[in-house]
Amino acid sequence: MTWGQTPAVPSWLVGYPGVHARTQSLPGMVESTYETEAGVSDVFAHYRRLFEGAGVDFHANFDGVGTSVRAAAAEGDVLIQIRAHGKGTTVRVDVAAKAPERTAAPAPVVPVAKPRVQETGREHVQNMEKFDRPVRPPRRRPPPVLVWPSWLANVDGSPLTVEKGVDNVGLKTLHCRYISDAERNAIQGFYAGLLTEHGFPVRMQSSVSWPAHLKGWLEASDHAIGEGPRIDIRIEVGPVGERTQVDIRMTARP
Repeated sequence: MTWGQTPAVPSWLVGYPGVHARTQSLPGMVESTYETEAGVSDVFAHYRRLFEGAGVDFHANFDGVGTSVRAAAAEGDVLIQIRAHGKGTTVRVDVAAKAPERTAAPAPVVPVAKPRVQETGREHVQNMEKFDRPVRPPRRRPPPVLVWPSWLANVDGSPLTVEKGVDNVGLKTLHCRYISDAERNAIQGFYAGLLTEHGFPVRMQSSVSWPAHLKGWLEASDHAIGEGPRIDIRIEVGPVGERTQVDIRMTARP
């Protein structure tokens, strides 16, 4: 019997003598019910004789309401429910098509780890020697050549007098200093725009709310830190009496 088809009641599984059973077929199951004046024990004895005569094993148990009989016949799975009803007995016989057997999924293939070959003492030393060898760091590229750009001029547009120098770590520098009558924040804003316009974006600077008696400052570079050789420009603007002093320094960094 294929799952989903309506099974047939086994020919030997007949109702209690003298009854008229009501049978209906459902998808995958056939159901038969009837009533009899016989007692529950007589009805159960009737079905026991039928199973024994057909050579079919069965299991009976009291389920709290009545007796249930289960068996696996060739035609399908059998369930018989025997219930006391008044002075008689009601019986329901169900035969269900057998569910298809599930094919067990193949066990997953687990890769077998190869046993690790035990290293000899000498092999272990040789394998560790590679970690003891010094690794030469890559050569740093030389710093760029410093050339004072013509656009980096006085706030009034006049050229500046530039001097060469070396900072405290040995990096080459170009620097200049001049005095201006312009206000500190105006000078700082002028150079911030000038540097950005010529490829030196400002990476940090003092706030315009910086106290007037302190130096304002800004720093800019033609390349971001970590991108290789670069030129840094730092400008400091501070009061000198009634006027303003401007210090500009260019540093070549590898």
